[in-house]
Parts: sequence; structure tokens; C-alpha cells
Amino acid sequence: MSYTYEYPRAALTVDCVVFGLDNRELKVLLIERGLEPFKGKWALPGGFVHVDETLDEAARRELSEETGVKETFLEQLHTYGTVDRDPRERVVSVAYYALVKMAEHKAKADSDAAAAQWFPIAQCPPLAFDHAEILVAALDRLKSRAHNQPIGFESLPPELNLNENLNLPQSTLKSHDLKPATPPRSGPKTMLIVDDDPDFADTIRMQMEADGYRVDTATDGVEAIKKVMLVDYSVILCDMIMPNMGGDMFYLAVEGLKPQLGKRFIFMTGYLKDPRVDTFIKRARALMIWKPFPLHVLLEAIKVIERKA
Repeated sequence: MSYTYEYPRAALTVDCVVFGLDNRELKVLLIERGLEPFKGKWALPGGFVHVDETLDEAARRELSEETGVKETFLEQLHTYGTVDRDPRERVVSVAYYALVKMAEHKAKADSDAAAAQWFPIAQCPPLAFDHAEILVAALDRLKSRAHNQPIGFESLPPELNLNENLNLPQSTLKSHDLKPATPPRSGPKTMLIVDDDPDFADTIRMQMEADGYRVDTATDGVEAIKKVMLVDYSVILCDMIMPNMGGDMFYLAVEGLKPQLGKRFIFMTGYLKDPRVDTFIKRARALMIWKPFPLHVLLEAIKVIERKA
């Protein structure tokens, strides 16, 4: 039985950002569009979702059809729905990203793609639609996730310097009026979550990103120190009990390295009767919230931090 809807509906597409490792160089897989709009322009692989397939199935199918790349892990990145992002009609796109070894994935154009090619990040051409914006977001996510939570990614070589390999050329950024993909060194709405439970940290990260924060994660104090040397976070949400370096030692290290960040800590723990935790919190005069906590408790603690700033 068929149905007719009174109101117009948006079309649904998927777009895939596939990063490839070629020795020590990071590249991105692009297609040359064979059809209008933007015929002859470079773009991310992707296309319309069929009514009988899931989003994940559509992403794998479009990537395979347009580039020949198969059998790779794709992770959802973000949903893009600016009203005028596609000149054909109202289109909402779900973006995916992946990291692969180029030697195992040869690009071969097919379907409505005129060509498929790997481009070094620093030589990426201007892109069609809002694909430059999607690429910037994928680069930022790759930088924050590849080392912290590499599950599903093929291992990055230790000699690869992500800071040197994640800068897009200005011509690409100007194709969608974007700023460089490197993260801000300071400013509001930045958060560092330090917790050895990746599922818990990822849940908080998604909630805070939805609230407008740029969020980084670390699994212990040792890893977190490296991040605070690069970014003056406006909020640091830190677990107390972690391997290698716990929250108390991390706090003391930060006070020595960047004293201004000491007042931006919110500590958390699930250990209600730990005398070491109680002693430290009293001495540091720090904020503490108890796991598990609802989001509004964290937001209230952040307001206290903001009033101190």
C-alpha cells in the first residue's frame, strides 16, 4: 500500500571521509563528480540513501561504487542539514569517516564518479557542496580520537606527526569559507575529560559537544598533561582514581605548569569513602561531583567555574 504525504520531505544522503596512510603521509580520498551539480569538481564520495538500506549500508555501498574501496570500518561523524547546502533540493547528509592503509585500498572510479584519487592533505583541492566543512570536522575528530580510542582504525605509525599532517590549504578552506582545522589554543567552550573509562568519557563528550563545547579526552593524567600544554581549556573534568597518574597528581602537575588552569578543574569519583580523595579535595578547595551524575549537575558545576573566571 502506497502513501502520499501532504508536506515535502528532505532527501537523505551519506558522505564519506576516508583518510589513507602512505608511509608517513596522510591523504584523503576524493572523487571527481561526473554529473551536475559541480560536474568536474572534486568532492567526498557519497550519494543518496536507498529506502531499503540502513545508513551504514548506504555509506559502504556509495564508497564501494564510486571509489572501489571496500571492507573498511566507517564511523559516523556528524549530520549536516543547512537548508541551502545542495542546489538541487533540500538534502540532509550523514557523514562518516575512516582511516585505512592506502596500500590495501586502491582507488578506482565507477558509478557517477569521473575519477577517484588520493590527495595529500596539504594539497587538497577546493571541494563541492559543504564538503570542506565536513573534511575539517573529520580531521579534527581524527586528531582527537586516533590515539585515544583507535578501535576500528588501522594503527597509526608512531612517527606520524598529526600536527604536521592535518593542515588544509587555504584554497580548500576558502571553498566553504572555513578556518584552519587546527584546534583553538585558548578561549571559551573547550573541555578536557580525563577518565580511564572510555565509554563514560565518550558519553559526556557527546553531551557537551551538543551543548557547544569542543571536547578532548585523555585516559590518565600522563596523557592529559600533553593536551593541556597545547590548549588552555576552560573546563577540565577529571576522574580521581586512574592508572599511571590519578587526578590529584595531575592537578598538582598542572598547577606547576599552568597555574591559571587550577581553578578550572571539576573532579569526579565513584568512591564515596576514600579518605585520600576527601583530604585532597579539602586541601585543593576543588569542586567534586559524584558518579553517576545527571548532566544538569555537571552544567551547574561548570557555571561555578565560569563565575570564577
